[in-house]
Amino acid sequence: MAKLCERLLALIMIGIDMMTEHRNVEPEVVWTSADMSDSQCRYKWEEYKRLLEDRCASVTFTKLNGEERVMRCTLQEWALPRATKTDPMSQKKVRELNHEVLSVWDLDANAWRSFRIRNVQSFIMVEDNLGYGND
Repeated sequence: MAKLCERLLALIMIGIDMMTEHRNVEPEVVWTSADMSDSQCRYKWEEYKRLLEDRCASVTFTKLNGEERVMRCTLQEWALPRATKTDPMSQKKVRELNHEVLSVWDLDANAWRSFRIRNVQSFIMVEDNLGYGND
């Protein structure tokens, strides 16, 4: 239990450092995909979602086909498309959440994309918000 608390504190401190310093810092690897439990995966999902609601990030992850991908993404309101009936991803309705996959707005593709939490290799906060939103 003490090791888990120590790991959680390390992640919190990394997040605070990233948000207050606004630096591009490689986060310390605390859990690898091989040893990440379901509760740790949910924690990371919630952490990534919270960070992306405030900032943009560059996420490097392994796709299901084994290919590595780097994606600039966000969940900030200024970047998200308006909700439409034809695009279910844009609607804010209650649905069952899958805490293994996070859907985000890809700033380069200008479309919804997703990545598996367990496949994330790096998650780096970036300053680039295309001139919109809060700096």
